[in-house]
Amino acid sequence: MGRFVAIELFHIALGIGLAVLMAYGAAWAVPLARADIWTIAALAVIAIIILGVRPLARAHRRDRGHG
Repeated sequence: MGRFVAIELFHIALGIGLAVLMAYGAAWAVPLARADIWTIAALAVIAIIILGVRPLARAHRRDRGHG
């Protein structure tokens, strides 16, 4: 794994971690909306992963010396 790919994976992991942390805080603060908060958090995690695919592919090409 190249340096740029590792950086992008770190960014994706950081985004997922922060989304889960915010969802945890929101679910704690508003217990009646706990199920909805975690549903939206799951959708946010999926969005973070989908939005990270193109930068990850670009980083892979850059690590291989093609871009």
